Amino acid sequence: MSLLDPLDDISSALVGLVPEVEVEIRGEWTTTHRRTYEREAQTGSGLGPFVDIEDMRWRAKIECSTPLTGIAFLRTAREICWVKAGRPVERPLVEVSLHVRANYVDGRATFSSNLMGSVLPGIPVAFSGNVETSCKLGHSRFMTGRAQVVATAGEGAFVVILLPRTVIKMGRNNLWHLRDEFAASLPDHVRPVLTRGRTGALQAHEQDAG
Repeated sequence: MSLLDPLDDISSALVGLVPEVEVEIRGEWTTTHRRTYEREAQTGSGLGPFVDIEDMRWRAKIECSTPLTGIAFLRTAREICWVKAGRPVERPLVEVSLHVRANYVDGRATFSSNLMGSVLPGIPVAFSGNVETSCKLGHSRFMTGRAQVVATAGEGAFVVILLPRTVIKMGRNNLWHLRDEFAASLPDHVRPVLTRGRTGALQAHEQDAG
């Protein structure tokens, strides 16, 4: 038996099903500052101690000739969390961020990401003091229907699979699924993430080596 990478597997299953439309991500880094409670238990108390936080955000628009939606993935050493974006829109937004204590006193940051406002869990990562070396951005141009790394930080990777409006159908509560005529051709182990649910987690699966 061998282990398949779930994201490569989804990409392979979509080849020939999803139209390949070129997309381009254009964004820039900004930094803002805020003061917050040192511990979550203090929330709402109005009492210190407080800490100063720098929020370093890379916000980008996704340029494409057709409205898009998609699935965002957070790959870590243990699992791959996923969340679906909402209904297809023109020029959807994508964001990654590092949240660090002012003066980088502990050499750590929280790496966060979202696609069209659908947020993935934040994870702790090392921070060198330079946002562009601590959070490395992926290629700016790629195709719909392919797993594309948007950014990596530490052992975390933010990956998206973008889908054109023509291949999805909207359901209730802004939850979409791949149209039946496309989903019918998917392998059983790939179909659920593209046809059911809003969030979930993926594990590597086994296939026969021969």
